[in-house]
This record gives sequence, structure tokens and C-alpha cells, in this order.
Amino acid sequence: MRPAAFIVSLLALGCESCVAGRPPVGAIYSVTKKLPVIGGQKITLEIVSTTKARLAMEGALNLDEPVDYDVEPSGELKFTLTNATHRILKRFRTSLCGAGYDTDSDTAHVTVWPPLPMSVRLRLGRTQRDQPRKGRLSRMWSDVRREAAALA
Repeated sequence: MRPAAFIVSLLALGCESCVAGRPPVGAIYSVTKKLPVIGGQKITLEIVSTTKARLAMEGALNLDEPVDYDVEPSGELKFTLTNATHRILKRFRTSLCGAGYDTDSDTAHVTVWPPLPMSVRLRLGRTQRDQPRKGRLSRMWSDVRREAAALA
């Protein structure tokens, strides 16, 4: 099969993530770091679909929110945070000012701007899924995953 025909076949099968360098659906990336002023934080990014992710932060700053994203050819992620996420980050005078995915190392990165005159780039390594979470959020994300699988 010619390379062009192979790529067209992949796209026809809905495997755009294979071609575009997107993080694999279902992948979880995480890091635990001590950030200036904020302190210890665990940041987790779970890829729910080719356009939706879940961002969780545990520590002084706690959130568990959906994120819409798209991948630029450079590997940088364009993302949209919810109003609730913006409010939580603003309370700590912190922002997320960038994110990306590296296909070669299968890692993600986020750039956090804590209340300092500099940003901090954090590399999130791929991790295994933790024990299933219980409660309303777990059910919500199960529904989102089920819908994403039905669309795929």
C-alpha cells in the first residue's frame, strides 16, 4: 500500500490522533512538584477524547475540571479552561499559560505562572490509572468517556 493511501486509510478509520501527534485517548499524565509560593501540588491530565481532557490539581490548589483542547502542529496544546477553573486559579494569583505534548517521549507539559515574576514548566510523565474514583465526579467522567467511545 502506498504511504498516501495508508494515511487516508488511517483517517477513514478515525485514527487522526495517530497522524496529528495527539496524546492517546485514555492516557494519564501526572507530576508532583513543589511550586514557589503555592507549595506541593500534584497535577494530573487525563485525555478523555481527541478534544477533551480532565485537569486535576491536588494540594494547596484543588480542582478537577474538564478542558477542551486541540493540538497545534508544533505539539503545543491550545486549551480552554472553564470559568470555575479560572476562578480557582485567580484565588491563588496563578494561571496556566501553556501546555504541550511530545510524541517522542509520550509526555505532556504544562506551564504554570505562580505569583512570581517567572513561569514554571512542568513535565508530566505517563502514569497508570489509579483505583476507580467513587462518587459524582467519577460517574460524570464515566459518562463522558462512554460518549467519547460512542463517537469514535
